[in-house]
This record gives sequence, C-alpha cells and structure tokens, in this order.
Amino acid sequence: DMALEDMVRLTIRVTLALMHTNEGLYLEIARNWHRLPVHRVADVLEQHVMETGRRYFLRHLHAYPVPDLQVRLFVTFNSVIFTLVRFISQEQPALTEDEVVEGLTRMVTGYLQA
Repeated sequence: DMALEDMVRLTIRVTLALMHTNEGLYLEIARNWHRLPVHRVADVLEQHVMETGRRYFLRHLHAYPVPDLQVRLFVTFNSVIFTLVRFISQEQPALTEDEVVEGLTRMVTGYLQA
C-alpha cells in the first residue's frame, strides 16, 4: 500500500502527464479554460478523484481519520487543478514542474492530515 504523500504526488504527476498529452490539446484548453465550457470535464475528473480518495481513506481509516473528507477532497482537488492549469499555461514558468508537484504534495498532504 502507498503512503498518503506518495499517493498525492503520483496523482498530481498523472494529472500533469494527462495535461501534456493529446498533441497539445489539453495545453490549449488550459490556456483558454476561461472561454470554454469545461465544467463537464472538470465534474467528471472531480468525481473520479473524489471516489479514488474515498476508497483510499476507507482502506486507511485508522492511519488517516478525516472527519470532513468530502470538504477536504473538494478543496484540494480544485486547488490542485487550478494551480496545474495556471502552471502549464505559462510560456515561461518561474517554477519547475518538480517544484510545483512537491509544493502541492506538501500542501495537500498537510491539509488532509490536519
């Protein structure tokens, strides 16, 4: 079984990898998200992350008791997605991908364990 921090890091890296696929389509969507009806895509992705998170925390209930899991998953999902969209849409980002992934991993892990 994977530790929470490793699971969070892997999820963020997989999401970033997805954003870089499909011959730049997702990158273009990220750059123009404010003009597009992306709520349906975000809703599907959010539902998948929420379900995966629920399963993970049910399996690790004693190690990570989270009383308001729905709230924390919603807040972390939307925070991570917005940050990743902003990051990949920058032509010359001030941070590296590793710095963003590690920063988000620490933020999400800390919040979920608080």
